[in-house]
Amino acid sequence: MPISSRLSTPLPEETIPTWLFGAPSSALPETPLIIDAADMQRHLSMSTYRRQAQRFAQGFINAGFKTGDAVLFVTRNNLACPVIYMGTWMAGGRCTGTYPSVPVEYITHLVEDTDCKCLLADEESYKKCVEALGRVPGSLAEKVFLIDDEDMFEPNSGEVDGHRRPGWNLLLGPETQGQTFDWRQHCYDPDQIACLNYTSGSTGPPKGVIMTHRTILASCAAHLAFQRSDPDEVNWVKRTIWLTWMPIVFSLTLLQAVINGPHRGIKNYVMPGIDVGLAVKYIKKYRPTQFVFSPAMAREFLNHPEVPNADLSSVTRLDVGGQAMPQALKEQLLDAFKNANLLASYGMTE
Repeated sequence: MPISSRLSTPLPEETIPTWLFGAPSSALPETPLIIDAADMQRHLSMSTYRRQAQRFAQGFINAGFKTGDAVLFVTRNNLACPVIYMGTWMAGGRCTGTYPSVPVEYITHLVEDTDCKCLLADEESYKKCVEALGRVPGSLAEKVFLIDDEDMFEPNSGEVDGHRRPGWNLLLGPETQGQTFDWRQHCYDPDQIACLNYTSGSTGPPKGVIMTHRTILASCAAHLAFQRSDPDEVNWVKRTIWLTWMPIVFSLTLLQAVINGPHRGIKNYVMPGIDVGLAVKYIKKYRPTQFVFSPAMAREFLNHPEVPNADLSSVTRLDVGGQAMPQALKEQLLDAFKNANLLASYGMTE
């Protein structure tokens, strides 16, 4: 029996790029928003985020990419992640991301199951992805492209350190061509598939969950409606700083780092991935106000020897999702983050 919520909010009837950026060539702010935590000089503003995604989409189209084609990428967090997602969507494609610690069997399954046309990997994952691709005869993906987000700032020849590995910059269209790319010719239907997100495979073969532009934006709208229910919401946005340490390929992190954060103009420092010692260092340096956990990662964080003496006072909000959270863990988190409120947003992936 359906249960109606007492709360409701209007849902966007657009695709993700149009909802986020508006028109392909309208003026957008140049304020740094998505920032490399290791080097603040490397960043994306709303303007450069759109332009780099347009370059990626145009390069895909030039390489024969068609509406509905799939992209699979395996990487730690970097500034290329949001560009890969957004560029794939602009080209009318669907995207699946995962992280380097998964076994080669998992990647092999994703290559087969997504029927990916393009496979990208960072340095850590490259050999593993080449092996996975070799296990899938007849795959639509003919090669593995090496992800290096430096290519967005300092383009190279497309070959890396003499090994003749094709760089992903071979898929980045020229800057001038990207600026004129109109994604609305390829990405026009809110019901187009945007992502296939996969379960971990801990209870059997990984299972893909279809996410359309409409369903992703519905989740974004729900998060925004919750934020806007705060009477101090305007000031909250002004003082909010995020530190992204969970993999961007996780559904909750994807919504925040790739879509909602830029939409709200929230400054977001991106670190490579789950490293508690590094996170403690960046919390001290950047004073983020919001932090995201899964329960498993919360336990890892709380058990780290540097945490008891860390200054976590800047964090005023914790978002915890991905698994059910025991009451005892909630109390431990609130004891560590003494100034924080906690939002548990758990929903089964399947």
